[in-house]
Parts: sequence; structure tokens; C-alpha cells
Amino acid sequence: MPGSGERVAGSIAPITEQPTLSIRKPPRTVFDLSAFSRGPCALADGPVIDGDDPLVRAVQERRNILIAGSTGSGKTSLLSSLLQIDSVVS
Repeated sequence: MPGSGERVAGSIAPITEQPTLSIRKPPRTVFDLSAFSRGPCALADGPVIDGDDPLVRAVQERRNILIAGSTGSGKTSLLSSLLQIDSVVS
């Protein structure tokens, strides 16, 4: 898997009763922020709309942000789209 972007994590006793192995594949698509304003997205500051959004400003100002949700709720997708903001990766 070197060079393909997959990540592997394993657990054994005493962490888990049975040995486990997880393989995480990188996403096929990285959504832009507008995708989160089109669908159901429960953000504390409201849906992400544009560069004037409080969440976008918080990222640009390098403030601490808590992103929480259940498995499959889009936490990693939201973080990936926030990292696309030009001023963050400069």
C-alpha cells in the first residue's frame, strides 16, 4: 500500500477482546465548501456559504474549532474542504 494513501491501524488485547485491523482508503472526492450549504449540515454557526462565514473566518484566523459527529457524519469531509481554503495551506 505504500504510495496509494491507505492507512492501516490494528488493535490487540488489552485494547480489544479480539484482534482488529482497519484499512482506511483516501476519499475519491474532496468536496468544496459549497457542498455543505446544499445539504443537511448542522453547524453551530449555520451552513457554510462563502468567505464571510464565521467558520471560514475561524479557519483563516487559525482559531481552535471543535468538529464532532457520529461515524459517517462528514467530519473528515468538512475538514478536508476547509483545508482547501487558500490562506490555510499557504
